Amino acid sequence: MFEDIVHKARLSRFVELIESTFDVRLQVCDAAGTAVVGTLQTPAATLAAQAPVVVGLITAGRVLAYSDKPVDPRLQGFLEALSDLTAALAAFSAEAGAKSIEVARTEERLRLALEATTDAIWDWDLTTNKTYYSPRWYQMLGYEPGAFPSSFESWAAMTDPQDVERTVAVVNAAVARGEGYHSEFRMRHADGGWRVIVGRGRVSARDASGKPIRMSGTNTDVTSQREAERERLRLEGALRQREKLSAIGQLAGGVAHDFNNQLTTVLGSAELLMESVNNPQDRELVQDILAAASRSAELTRKLLSFSRQGQVQRSEIDVHALINEVVAMLRRSIDRRIRLETDLRAAYHVVKGDSAELQNAILNLALNARDAMSDGGQLTFKTHNIFFGANDHDQLPDLVEDQYLVVGVADTGHGMSPEVQARLFEPFFTTKPAGVGTGMGLASVYGTVKAHQGAVRVTTALGKGSEFAVYLPVIDTSTAVRVRRTSDLPQIPACRVLVVDDEPLVREQFARSLRSLGHLAEVASGGGIGVARLLASENAFDVAIVDVSMPDMSGRETIAAMRKVAPQLRFIVTSGFAVQGEVQATLDEGARAFIPKPFFRSTLAHALAEALL
Repeated sequence: MFEDIVHKARLSRFVELIESTFDVRLQVCDAAGTAVVGTLQTPAATLAAQAPVVVGLITAGRVLAYSDKPVDPRLQGFLEALSDLTAALAAFSAEAGAKSIEVARTEERLRLALEATTDAIWDWDLTTNKTYYSPRWYQMLGYEPGAFPSSFESWAAMTDPQDVERTVAVVNAAVARGEGYHSEFRMRHADGGWRVIVGRGRVSARDASGKPIRMSGTNTDVTSQREAERERLRLEGALRQREKLSAIGQLAGGVAHDFNNQLTTVLGSAELLMESVNNPQDRELVQDILAAASRSAELTRKLLSFSRQGQVQRSEIDVHALINEVVAMLRRSIDRRIRLETDLRAAYHVVKGDSAELQNAILNLALNARDAMSDGGQLTFKTHNIFFGANDHDQLPDLVEDQYLVVGVADTGHGMSPEVQARLFEPFFTTKPAGVGTGMGLASVYGTVKAHQGAVRVTTALGKGSEFAVYLPVIDTSTAVRVRRTSDLPQIPACRVLVVDDEPLVREQFARSLRSLGHLAEVASGGGIGVARLLASENAFDVAIVDVSMPDMSGRETIAAMRKVAPQLRFIVTSGFAVQGEVQATLDEGARAFIPKPFFRSTLAHALAEALL
């Protein structure tokens, strides 16, 4: 309809203007012949039959203007020009309308995209220094859109001062080069915390000379990604440290095993020599050999403990009793400027393991704490129980879900730097002066705790002391059975012993020591030969001493084969080191006792007594 194209009131005013100017009356009808405006009341059909002047199409062919008489040519030319102009304007208006609709649709798509993206959008007019921040930019920092002005000052006020100057320099350099930039900085969130933001931008407009006049870009919150990355790096570092310690442990264990075999001969021979030497000076020399061999044996024991290839003879142990024994020893020997305190709160404090190994580990931690307090301080032993769940695995990956006793040894000493912490459990690493200590104390603690299915955690800082927390799985009992041996040789009847060991010097030393105790001894260089000796005479021996680690047949295989031939035979296992758990497995399968290498005659005598009783 006509009213949809030209407003009737405006057309009426236009007709009135024409009639008053040119002394003519007009009738304007639509294409259907319906009068729209004008002073003539003649129907359009009559006007057309009387052939009045057809002035033209005011609205591109759909509206006809009739006059009551011939009009001035100037008026007709004016109306025709006006008709052409109106048609052109209508066409332009239609095109502009279509473009306006497309612009609106584009703006809607842009709005939806901005709402959907997690990136915050910004735009900077370099000529006016005005900036625009999208609603997402405010929301990223916990604010309502428009909560503060979109300006550089707002950004700088919320950004970590240490990052402002660096980021501004990066952006300015990008503007100067006419290129893009990438920067990372921290911004303060509305909740008071810091968010890690990655900023990206590029020059988006230039003037006629090519000078940058506008820059646009995004800000992205990458806080969670950075936290995940830090956690990944921490876990990777922990894994590398464990792998390094494991590799060092394997090397140390191999060296200790071979060295123990040699010490077995040195220590055993010196002990037998002492029995036959009467000259005081000669006895003093032999005593020095025994002392040196004992110290060397202790060093290899620590190496084996670190490598977790030492032997753990498991029994129930009251750890509170162990701590009290350590404290009693320290009270007699420690610097009086160091105060000793205990805070033993654990309800469950009985574990299963090797009493001597655990006591030595606690003592080593105490001595390490003592050395950190050269000017005095406080040394505290404390315990508590904790349940280690599946969600705690990332903190101490070596532990399984279980109830644990946590033994804490804390000092008020000088603390440790991160560099020292990184190497804390490495064998032979020490911060003490040359010639003071072996660097094996904490390494042996690490190995002992691992062998007891536990873990060690260290909390320390320079100038703030240190605390070692040892996690040990507990058993649900309030009492512990602890076996202590005396140095007196047990009195047992003479027996027949077969020694099976692949090391010639070791098996001969076993034989000499057995004979010195009044027993009969024969040797075999391997499991196959030992079985053959039994096949020749199954009742020839009362006890067999079998090395756990042999090349052809292992100790377990040898014992299993011997049992088939001589079911009544008693077994003792021995090793300078064994695969983790191998000794315990052999004991669980019926072996009566264990002799660690190197050994004293008293250890051998007690093992025989255990096997025969």
